[in-house]
Amino acid sequence: MRLKYADRILKFLSTATGLFCIGYGTLGMIGLNPAGFHDEWSIRLAGMLMLFLGVLYLCPNARIVGRNYKRWYYLLCAVPFLVVFACAFATIYRSGWRSFLLQGGPETRVMTSIFAFFALASLYFYEKKHVSKG
Repeated sequence: MRLKYADRILKFLSTATGLFCIGYGTLGMIGLNPAGFHDEWSIRLAGMLMLFLGVLYLCPNARIVGRNYKRWYYLLCAVPFLVVFACAFATIYRSGWRSFLLQGGPETRVMTSIFAFFALASLYFYEKKHVSKG
């Protein structure tokens, strides 16, 4: 089965994710999150990370491949996987497995991994489609 439009569909999903991350990250930098206003540095740092990833997800694939930024893009797009894994581990270590489950940890881990995968897969399919043709 050929995936003719896979790169475009995944880039659309990546762009939608990027726009969400920009909005959510901006709110996080102000100190707002679903639980209300928080003035902790960790909330603001997480917001800054979300804002950065949102901008990163909006980068066109042609520019990334053309300027040979692929390694950096793959590395930076892997940040959400690493951050969510580290936060999950820290929650389980400090508060236990039950607390992790009550806070929605497994769902957050799965959903973050799926959304972060869109940008990586989009670039992979774009490169496979356009670079292999020459």
